[in-house]
Parts: sequence; C-alpha cells; structure tokens
Amino acid sequence: MERTSRRRGRPSKDEETLLHDALLDHAIAQFMAAGYRSTTMASIASSFGVAKSTLFRKYGSKAGLLHAAMNRGVPALANDLGMTEFGDDQSPLVVLRAFGVAIQRHAAEPTIRALWRAVSEAREMAEPLEGLDDHLDENEVAALAPVSGYLARLVAAKIVRPIDPVRAAAAFANLVNGGLAAFLSPEQTPQQIEARLDFALDFTAHSLGLQND
Repeated sequence: MERTSRRRGRPSKDEETLLHDALLDHAIAQFMAAGYRSTTMASIASSFGVAKSTLFRKYGSKAGLLHAAMNRGVPALANDLGMTEFGDDQSPLVVLRAFGVAIQRHAAEPTIRALWRAVSEAREMAEPLEGLDDHLDENEVAALAPVSGYLARLVAAKIVRPIDPVRAAAAFANLVNGGLAAFLSPEQTPQQIEARLDFALDFTAHSLGLQND
C-alpha cells in the first residue's frame, strides 16, 4: 500500500486561532491559580508546552499577554448587549435594566474577575503596561457600543438631556459593576447585586432626566 505523508508547515489561520485561544485560556487559568504577580512567562510557556521565546515574540511581555486576554471579552459582552431586544414603546429604564443585567452577568464570570484582578496586580507592581490602560478604555467603548448607541437614539429623540452617549454608557456600566473594587472583593450576594443595579438605574435616571418607573 502506498503511504502518503503530510508535510508539516506553517499552521493554517484556523489552527493559529485555536492555538491562540487555548494559550490565552491557559494563561488565564494560571492567573486564577497563582495570581498575576507570581505567574511568569516561563511558567506559562513550560506548562503549556511552548518555548518562552514564542510567547515573547507573539505578545511582547506578560502585560501584552494580559492585554490579549482582556481583548477576548470585548466581543462576548458586545454580543450579549447587542442581543438585548427592545421596542420604541418600552420604557428606557426597562431597556437599561436589561443592559445592566447583561453587564453584571458578564462581570460575574470567574475568568473576567480573574483578569481584572490581574490588571490591578499589574498596576500595583508599577509594571510597564505598554498602553494597556488606553486599550482597556478602547475596549470598553467597543464593548458598550450597543448601550451608547441606544443612548444616542434617546438623545436624538430628545427623550433625555443632551449627553455624551459614550461617556454615559461607561458611567452606567461602572455603576452597575461597582467599579474595580467589586472585582477585588468577595463575590456579592444576588440581593447585593440587584441593589447595585437599582442604584445604578436611579442615578442614571436622575442624570438623564428620566422618570424612574
């Protein structure tokens, strides 16, 4: 029987994507298990089975690897928010509550909490973040685009006061999540999470000039 051999070459784009995702999953698991401070590029490379030089070539540094991991949360949150359905006859606060629930659900995921803890540790270490904070701001804008887009519609219809929809969406999300401190503290009870959402909606209603019904 004639044997055919498959010459190994550069991985396909799909294979590279799968490898990239698997590597980021592995890095996040290491951050969760040992913390960002104690996790090294060498330990990630060794436990994943690649050369340390491969990680540095692809991500530049541990902060670059963290940045790549943070980037992955953007499409997931934007997709969840984009799937929020609403009609013109619905109260804006009903719609904002639905957005808030989606934001809180995303923020409650263990991997998201671990990544924000890693960001906090990196800042405490005064580690060069290579523009990570700027990218986080850009990512937030991208992830919250469905919320800012909805707020822009309310402004155009003169349902709310003239505001910057992007800034208002970021402020709303920050209130809903409780800020970075919420990611560093023990997980809260459902009642505490609901109370935080109610506060965010009350504050937002006042800021936008809406009646909180």
